[in-house]
Amino acid sequence: MYTKSYYQLPTMITQHQILEKVSQLLDEGALRSTLRETMQQISAATLRKAHQQIETNHSIGKLVITA
Repeated sequence: MYTKSYYQLPTMITQHQILEKVSQLLDEGALRSTLRETMQQISAATLRKAHQQIETNHSIGKLVITA
C-alpha cells in the first residue's frame, strides 16, 4: 500500500488522493470496516483465544487485539 511513498515514486501523490477518497467514502457510509471484534489487553491468554478463534475458519471480518 505504501510502495509509492517508500520508494519516493513520482506518482506518490496518488496515494494521498486514494486515502482521501477512502476516508470520504467511510465518512459517507459507502464503505464499512471489516472489524468484527476487539479484544482488550495483549496477553498470552488473549493471544491463545484469538488464535483459537481464527483457527476455526469460521471468523468473518478482522479481529484486533489492543494494548
